[in-house]
This record gives sequence, C-alpha cells and structure tokens, in this order.
Amino acid sequence: MLWFAIACISVALNAVLLQQLLSVRVGCDAIQKIQQANGSMSMSDMPARDIAELGQLFFRQKVSELLMAKEVQEEIGFSSEAWEKENPLTGLAVDLLSVEIAPEELNELRNTTVKRLVERLNEHGVVIVKGLHAPKDCRQAAEFVHREILSPWATFSNIRDNKYRKDYALPMRGPAIQLLNKTLSILEPVFTATLGPNASLVEFSSLTTYGGAGPQEFHADSSVTSVRQIRSLGRMFSAFIYLDDVRSDSAPLDVVPGTHTHYQFLGDEETEMMTSVPFARLAVPQGSIAIYDSRALHRGAANTSPFARPTIYFSLAERRKFIPIGPVYSLRQGYRRFPIAIQNVIRNSIPDEVLADGVPVHSDERCAEQLEQLCPTDKFNGDPDRRFDCAWFYFTGDGESAEVRRMGKLQPLQFTDHPGVKEDFQMADEDDDDRDAQLEKDRENLRDADGNIDYEAALALTLTRGGSYRSYPLDRRMPNCGVASRMEMLLKRGIFADDFAANVSWGKLGLRSQREEFNGST
Repeated sequence: MLWFAIACISVALNAVLLQQLLSVRVGCDAIQKIQQANGSMSMSDMPARDIAELGQLFFRQKVSELLMAKEVQEEIGFSSEAWEKENPLTGLAVDLLSVEIAPEELNELRNTTVKRLVERLNEHGVVIVKGLHAPKDCRQAAEFVHREILSPWATFSNIRDNKYRKDYALPMRGPAIQLLNKTLSILEPVFTATLGPNASLVEFSSLTTYGGAGPQEFHADSSVTSVRQIRSLGRMFSAFIYLDDVRSDSAPLDVVPGTHTHYQFLGDEETEMMTSVPFARLAVPQGSIAIYDSRALHRGAANTSPFARPTIYFSLAERRKFIPIGPVYSLRQGYRRFPIAIQNVIRNSIPDEVLADGVPVHSDERCAEQLEQLCPTDKFNGDPDRRFDCAWFYFTGDGESAEVRRMGKLQPLQFTDHPGVKEDFQMADEDDDDRDAQLEKDRENLRDADGNIDYEAALALTLTRGGSYRSYPLDRRMPNCGVASRMEMLLKRGIFADDFAANVSWGKLGLRSQREEFNGST
C-alpha cells in the first residue's frame, strides 16, 4: 500500500520532470528539445496532461530513492540527506503552469485559451495567467490597499506569522473593486467551465507580505478526506492578483501541483517522505494572476527581500453544493449578509447596504488610554510585540506566551455585558474538529426531503460560523477598542512602526496621514 501511495503522489507531483528538468539551471537547449518534441508548440500551448506525463518518466527512480533501505544506501554510497531538504523551483517550472493572455484577448478570451486554463486547473490544481493587468492599474491598487492596511477598519485575519503578513478584508470600492471587476469580466468563462455558472464570491481581501515575514507551513485551505465529502463539497478557487513583480525572495506563493486530489488521502508517514519532492515557487511579473484549487498544498514563502509583496486576492465557490469548511473566508461582515456572485461584481449590482463597512464602536484616543491602563508601556518596557500580546488577550481571550498566561491569572478577563459573550467564549474552547463536525451537521439539516440543499442558507451559515472575526472586545475595560487591527496600529507594532517603510519597485508605498494625525492629537 505504501508503494502504491508513493507512486501515485510521485506521478501527481511530476517529481522527476520538476527535479531533473525544471530547475532554474535549465537552459535554452532543454526548452528547445521540449518544443521540438511538440512541433512549434510553446510552453503555454502544451496540454496539461502532456506536462503531467512528462513527469512520470522517472517516478520509479524517485520512489526507489525514498524507500531505499538504509543498509542499501550505505552500500552503494547514496546519501539521503538531499531528500530532507526543500526543493523550490522557478523559471521553466512556472512557465509550464502559465498561460499568456494576448492583448487582443483582454476583451474576450479565445476558446483555446479558456481550454488551456481549464485543463491546468483541473490537472494541476493551479494556473498562472500572465499579461492580464497593466502596471498603472496595479500601482494604483497597491497604493489603495496599503493605505487601507495602514488605517485598518476591519480585523486582520488570524493567519500564521501575521506580524509582517497582513490578510486584510477589503472594502468593495476604488481601484480594488475595479481590478476585481476587470479580472472577473475576462476570466468568467474559465470559472463557469470549472465552478459552474455565477460562482459565489466568498473572499475579497489583500494578503500583503512585507520584508521580514517568515515562511508559512505548507497547508491546504480546505480538505476532502472521504467519499462523502467528495460528493457533497463544491470546488473553491482562490486567485492572487500580483500588484508588483514577485521575486523568488519576496514571499512568492509556493504550490505543489497535483495535490488537490488524491494527495489528501495519504497518511502522515507518506506525506513526511515528500519533503524533497520539488514544488513550484511562483516568481511572476506584475499584473499576473495565480489561481489555485483550495485543496492544493501551498504556502507563502519568506520575504527576505527589501520589498513588499502587495496583492489582492479573491475566492470563488461552486454553487449548489456546500462550500468547504476550513478556509479563513476573509470577507467584510457586511458582504457576508448578501450572497455576492460573479455577476454582481461584473454588473456593479451589489446593494448599497452591503457596501457599508459597518464599523463597530471605536475611538483611537480612548482605546489608546484603555490599552495604557491594561497593558502599560513601562510594564512591558515599551515593547510593541509584548503589549500587543497583552491587548490581544483582553480582546479575544487568547494568549500563548507564558507572560500573557501569568497576566491572565493576576488580572483575569472581565467579560462585557453583551449577551452570551462569556458562554460563547467558554464553548470556543472545544476542539476545532468538534466545531467543524457540528457545522457540518447543521448544514445537513438544511436539505429538503429530496436531498437538495438551501444553498444560500448554507453559505451564510458557513461564512458566519467559519469566519475568524470578532467585532468587539471580550473585556469590559476596553469598550472603545472595537477593531483589533487598530490596536496594533496604536501600539506601533511591525508595519506600523514610525521607521518602517514598505518598498516596491516604483518607490515606497503608502501615506501615514492617519497615523500622523493620531500622533499629533496625543
């Protein structure tokens, strides 16, 4: 069984093609050989199945290296150390996953282009679309996004390593919604062919990674681990619009092609052996879009460069089936109340009441005073990270550091008077798997006698229960701190520090007028 599992995953990941052929050291000769074998065909023209079959040429070698007994390794002088190291690939590896959009297709994609895009999404679980957005539009959107992040009125998603990696749900206005409108107008045939007509918009956000961000762990946004889930869960795609050139050291998206299907049925023993299997590191030009299946294995790489990596991303879910349980669903609260779909964005038909941000009660000046009382500067030696850990504890009740746990015992939470807050917090201690199981059960109750689901009710239920946002603090002593991300701004943590600069290829991002206004008022 282990042999079979490893063989299957090796085929799916195109291990040898990626390892032997697609390294950044591949030169023009190798490219020409592939093109000659396929006539005048370019990388973008190659069928997705042909790419996958190329990778199967040497999978036996990969399997034997992974499973070779230690005494055999020693006898033939083979070292397994190399297989314990990660193997990211750019260059040709990215080209094979890419489709170029010709300028004349910006009004309407050719059928052949749609076919290539659909093939790659179905076969590899990821595709890169190049040439979609002009540099001017990307720059305007990047400036808009950074200004929103610097003066946040929505809570940053609780993603891993979030000090310099900001997942911020965007308002549907300005350059951001304009870029989304253009993207969906062009790619709508692709999403219709893969997700069905008028897919639901379940995320609209920016995942901007600044210099100093570490790497994430490889993960899938959603999973399918049973035949029942295969039948009941719809597909979901996430798409990143890159607003600046992405370098190999500026937090590119790492993705393992083909892991959106049978890979999720492997056990821990098998997946741990896959460390050295190559993966694609999506260093792509400005204006490109990377679309991936939510079940595909991926991560944000470290940003060790002096540049920020600004993006806008959105996620679309198939209708008529349950949306996956597990994604962050980074979407403003107002948009969760109305089932927004592709056509709503293309036709600009989102109701005005949904467009309202719905900002909770918050005052920067009063919140700063309350933070000073609960998390005083001198007690934490002026350290913004330690003070934010303290503030986060009183806002959410979560605290991982030993310092915060001690503080919680000496000065415990005093719950607000909101109905059910204390009870909901105590219930939140239950295991994530238990909560997901309850949500899955509640969604099944939305089926009618014929087995059909109330899709919109199930969508709203998942977005509401599956989201990671809290619009008010748990502790009664900070009533004017209504937005957790603004607490981070007030404490000048990370990107909010006075000396922090967000560099991009055309200069420095952003205006700090909101921060300077607050500093002047205090």
